[in-house]
Amino acid sequence: MTFLRLEEDLLRARRNAKWKLTDHQAYPAWIAETDYGAPPAVQAAIERLVREMDYGYPVRGAGSMSAHVADRFSWRMAKRFGWKADPATVEVVTSLDQAIAACLLAFTRPGEGVAVHTPCYPPFRWLIEETSRRLHPLPLVETRDGFAPDGDVSLPADVRMLILCNPHNPTGRVLTREELDAVKTLAARHDLVVISDEIHADLTLDGAHIPLASLGGELDERVVTLTSASKAFNIPGLRCGVMHFSSPGLQNRFLQTIARSLLGQPNVFGVDATEAAWEQGDDWLAEKQMLLRRNRDRVAEAVSLIPGARMIPGEATYMAWIDLARCSKNRIPYDVLDEAGVRTMAGAMFDPAADGYVRFNFATSEAILDRMLDRMVSAFRR
Repeated sequence: MTFLRLEEDLLRARRNAKWKLTDHQAYPAWIAETDYGAPPAVQAAIERLVREMDYGYPVRGAGSMSAHVADRFSWRMAKRFGWKADPATVEVVTSLDQAIAACLLAFTRPGEGVAVHTPCYPPFRWLIEETSRRLHPLPLVETRDGFAPDGDVSLPADVRMLILCNPHNPTGRVLTREELDAVKTLAARHDLVVISDEIHADLTLDGAHIPLASLGGELDERVVTLTSASKAFNIPGLRCGVMHFSSPGLQNRFLQTIARSLLGQPNVFGVDATEAAWEQGDDWLAEKQMLLRRNRDRVAEAVSLIPGARMIPGEATYMAWIDLARCSKNRIPYDVLDEAGVRTMAGAMFDPAADGYVRFNFATSEAILDRMLDRMVSAFRR
C-alpha cells in the first residue's frame, strides 16, 4: 500500500489543479481528484511509452486506437457489471464534458428543456447554458437512506433530454434497480434521450452499480452511457473517455449532426493508461476503496461533532455532501471553511438553493484528512 503513504510536501509540489490552485497554508478538499497517484500498471504503461519514445501514429490491437478503446470498454463492462455493451456503438472522446455538449447539440434544439437532478455537477448547468438550452431541475428528495429521485414527476412537453449522474455527484448516491426502473419509465413516457454519466461507477463503497443501459426494453433506443477510467484510477489529465450508444440508430442520429472528426482522438498516453487501469488495476482499486470507506466514516464522525451539522454518508465516490446551514451563524459555510484553511466547493455551485452545503473531497491520506477535519470542527464550534 505504498501508494497510500502521501507526503504533504510532494503533494504540494504537484502541478495539478487540486494542490496548485490552493493557498499554501490551506488544504484542498474541492476538485474531484484524488491524491493517490495511479496504479503500478498505469505507471508502467506510461514509462514504457517514454522509455521507447513511442510517440508516432499509434496502432493498438487489430485496428484504430478508438476501436481498441471500444473493445476494452466492452470487455470491462462485461467483467465488472455483467453488461454486454456493443463495442460497435462506441465513440471515443477526450472529455465527458465534450461528449455531453455534443449530445446536447445532436439531440435537442436551442430553447428546449433538459432535465437534471439537482444538486448537480456544475458543468451540467454550464453546458446547458452554453448550448442555449434550458435547465429543468428535478430536485432530489432527502430520505433516511440518502438523496433519491422523485419517482412521480411530470415534465413539460419541451423537455427532450435527461442528464442522469449515477453514482451521483455530489451526494454519492447509487441508484437502486427500482429507482432506475422509474427513470426508464420517465424516459419512455416523455420520449427522452438519457445521457447517463457513470464515471464514478468503479467507486462504489456500498452496494453495487447497475448501468442504466443494461435494463434494456424501452431504453434500447434512448441511452448514451458516458464513462472513463479517469476518476477511479486518478488519470483525468490523460484525457480518454467513452460514449456508448444503446443502439446503432441512436448512434446514427448523433453522427448526422456531430461529425466524428469533431470528436478528435485520444492520445496514446490516455489509451494505454486506460487499458492498463481496466485490465490490471482492480487490486489497487480495491485497496483504494477500503481507504475511502474509512475516510468517509471519519468525515461522518467529525460532522457529528458539529452541533446542527448533517451528512448522509454516500454509497460511492470520494465526496461528502455536508449540510452546515444550521451552524454557520448566517454565514456561507464555504466562507467559514475557507477562512479556516480548508478549501471545499460551495453548495451553491451545485444548486443555487444549496448555499448551506459544501462538497468535501476526502480522497487523501488519513493524516491530511484529520488535519482538515480538525480545522472544520474547530471553525464551527467556536
